[in-house]
Amino acid sequence: MRSTIVLFMLIITGCSSTGIVPTGADTYMVAKSGGGPGASGAEMSAGLYREANAFCASKKRQFVRISIVEQDNKPFVRLANAKLEFRCDIKDSQEKQSGASEL
Repeated sequence: MRSTIVLFMLIITGCSSTGIVPTGADTYMVAKSGGGPGASGAEMSAGLYREANAFCASKKRQFVRISIVEQDNKPFVRLANAKLEFRCDIKDSQEKQSGASEL
């Protein structure tokens, strides 16, 4: 019985993420849903911002938000969720260096 309750709580509070999905030339989308009762869309989007920033940083580029959509948890209707669309731009310092070499 106790293990059933623990399993149920893990299922309720678990989060699922799409991971980073390319949607065009240097544009991406990532979405996340889950959390327990009282979870907010802002909590979901905070994780998405971290994931997107890390992704762009790994490419030595700058994160730029295109759009964000958040929905709070509504018991018996939906889990908290968020969707972030973004792109990874060239960092200003890289742009200045490449511009200086063209002169």
